[in-house]
Amino acid sequence: MTVKNVKGKAKYKKMTNKEILKKAIEKAVGGGWKENTAPLAFGAILEISNNKRLLKDFFRVNHHYSIIFSHSFAKAFWGEKRVNDEGEEVLWRKDGIETCLFAWEYRLQQMVLEKQPLKYLEKFL
Repeated sequence: MTVKNVKGKAKYKKMTNKEILKKAIEKAVGGGWKENTAPLAFGAILEISNNKRLLKDFFRVNHHYSIIFSHSFAKAFWGEKRVNDEGEEVLWRKDGIETCLFAWEYRLQQMVLEKQPLKYLEKFL
């Protein structure tokens, strides 16, 4: 999220983990994440993301991990473009010389290594 400062230059507003999760869910839904692919009841996820008390409880017991680390969420969030082992988009492949993964697979692998996976997600919002 960008906010203009007094001189008109863009500066970034730090989002809370709850804001990151809400925006990430919205992005994944926009990317095609559907009820039948969600690890939890989809309606409940959307209700939780819009209810402060439920969202607080959701974080307290770390249920958000079941969402952000699910393959269906990752596919919808990052998409299925091919990337190399550095996360750069690959438009063509050199007969097996270059390792290619789907973007969602690569980003999910990277997120697993992060101490704060929601902050990793924030980079892509």
